[in-house]
Amino acid sequence: MASRGEHGFTLIEILIVVAIIGVLAAIAIPAYQKYRLRAYDASVASDLHNLATFEHAFFNDYNEFVGLAPSDKQPNGLIQKTVTLLNGDKAVFEVRVLTQGLEIAANVDANRQACTIGGHHDAGDKLFAMELEQSNRLLYKPFPNGRTLTNADIPAATGGVDLVGWSAYQQR
Repeated sequence: MASRGEHGFTLIEILIVVAIIGVLAAIAIPAYQKYRLRAYDASVASDLHNLATFEHAFFNDYNEFVGLAPSDKQPNGLIQKTVTLLNGDKAVFEVRVLTQGLEIAANVDANRQACTIGGHHDAGDKLFAMELEQSNRLLYKPFPNGRTLTNADIPAATGGVDLVGWSAYQQR
């Protein structure tokens, strides 16, 4: 009697492969999610430094900071705002190429000499902020994922330290 050749895999072999894939997925998916959150954090940090540069340039030109609401950022990432200066003149404040999904806000004091900027990525879990008249250090605190940023989420700008209790951000 001629023997038949064996083809294919046994059930045990298939189950072992499925188990190995399951273990790898259990390790890889959480690592990937953490990687994405770190990427969102880095994006917000970069954009806030970019915004701080434009705020400082505007301050150097006009001796006042610009307050911003989250609605001032257009869907294409552009902020273009006509500002009435304290002396009554008009000036254009413009920031280009902010990341999609980033929400920003900037609070200024009555004299526009102090400014606290903040930002959040809509898929991130942190709110970042900087005090422009202070040290320009990037700080953060937890922020619920999916919540919309408002100016009230960022402390009011004063001449003193406004971000008390916030943690220093260390980019990895």
